[in-house]
Amino acid sequence: MEKLQDEIKTFIKKRQWEPYHAPKNLILSLISEIGELADIFRWLTPKQSEKIMEDKKVAPHIQDEVADIFFNLIVLARKLNLDLIKITREKMKKNGEKYPV
Repeated sequence: MEKLQDEIKTFIKKRQWEPYHAPKNLILSLISEIGELADIFRWLTPKQSEKIMEDKKVAPHIQDEVADIFFNLIVLARKLNLDLIKITREKMKKNGEKYPV
């Protein structure tokens, strides 16, 4: 994860995107990317959505949108000094207590 974060940081720095990466902007970008992914699934039945990655024309588009979402989430977490792995584990622990087996 650290290596990917460093690669993203370099990618952003080379393009001088830092001034545009206020948390608000990153959240709006994240919402936009999620909307693009949701648009692919919008009118599919649950069964169609489960098999969508078998569609060779649509699968790459889904991969791109998921990657954009992940990219934006990583940048947002970095901007807010959040350790995604740590906070996800903490949240899973809370959820485990809230929803026991």
